[in-house]
Amino acid sequence: MAIHVGAPSRGFVERYEVDSFDPRRTGTAYVVSFRENGVGECSCPHWKFRRGGPTNQHPELELGQCKHIVAVLESRRREQEPERTPARRTRPRREPELERTPVRREPVTVGDEQFNITRIQALKEEMA
Repeated sequence: MAIHVGAPSRGFVERYEVDSFDPRRTGTAYVVSFRENGVGECSCPHWKFRRGGPTNQHPELELGQCKHIVAVLESRRREQEPERTPARRTRPRREPELERTPVRREPVTVGDEQFNITRIQALKEEMA
């Protein structure tokens, strides 16, 4: 869908040419014009013969609107919004890991000489 700005005709302040949304009508452009009071008018059949409004296919339309008018209003709204930059996510800081003593992987029997030496070393480190 393309929206082209054109020179407004008498009685209108803005004029846009909007390509048809219907793939069967490729190359067809409708003229959407806005009056000073902000009321939009379109040259599409839906607006000309029914004056716009909700349909079964487009229940979101308000009275006096067609999908071409809504497209122009949405385009104008997007142009007026400031460009948003995505917020940076801060990663939680990881605490520095304390130095750990290596774990003995082989089975140890209580009363083993190596077990007692390791236990005594651990107690000395805790007291220091």
